[in-house]
Amino acid sequence: MNDTAPSPDLVLWDASVRDRPLQDRLAVARAAGFTQQSVFPSHITDWLQQGRTLTDIAREARTAGVPITILDPFTRWLPGWQLPAWMNEDERAFQITDETTFFDYAAGLQVDSMSVIDGIGQRNDLDDVVSAFQRMCDRAAELDMRVQLEFMPFGSIPDLATGWEIVRRADRDNGGLVLDTYHFFRGYPDLDLLRRVPGDRIFAVQLSDAAAEVQDGSLYNDQMHHREAPGRGALPLRDLIDVLRETGGLHLVGPELFSDSADALSDDALAEVLATSTAELLG
Repeated sequence: MNDTAPSPDLVLWDASVRDRPLQDRLAVARAAGFTQQSVFPSHITDWLQQGRTLTDIAREARTAGVPITILDPFTRWLPGWQLPAWMNEDERAFQITDETTFFDYAAGLQVDSMSVIDGIGQRNDLDDVVSAFQRMCDRAAELDMRVQLEFMPFGSIPDLATGWEIVRRADRDNGGLVLDTYHFFRGYPDLDLLRRVPGDRIFAVQLSDAAAEVQDGSLYNDQMHHREAPGRGALPLRDLIDVLRETGGLHLVGPELFSDSADALSDDALAEVLATSTAELLG
């Protein structure tokens, strides 16, 4: 075990504060001790429509001590992208940002990295996905930014094996993985494979827990509404953290709670839950 590895940088992933205005989420992040944050492109669009500029948004976050370092996620990088008809207005807003706008946001905010996902569960040939990821990495490299690929248990990139194969074959220095613990354990968990993935290729980790059984009738509802704070559910997160410590894969880590119950908490209560659960899991 790599006991001498430095402590990871702590990031507050946007989902944990998804329904809060910018000033409130900054207060939560600061109170919980996070040093940086991610943001949805849909929230940037909302704040711009309210009269802020990209410079304003970046400055507010830096002044609060929790700069925006990750723009997450981008979905329209895959060939044949098309929104499903069943998505509601909020779900469409989460997915709809076009590539030009996404890169404009990334450049204006001066983020360090961006995340790409298959957010609609489409099917693509693996060779085409590798090519699309290479193209994203090459465009991001022009801005000196990294691209982290997130796998989910559906669509073209359902598991760690597929995600790692894409990153490995793409062979880009600025291309790696973001590991979402919820998707890892709700999908096809493979800790032995995780041990074989070089730690420096796991750019970030999103921590969330869950009940033993899928809630609310579907995996989609479960993932969007019923995640639990890390270490507060039934998923064996400590086993995963132990593996990442062995491989040196804990660089940028923080909670990602798509959770209706977390949404209902006060800013102070949410900050306490996020800080305590994260510290206990990583301690």
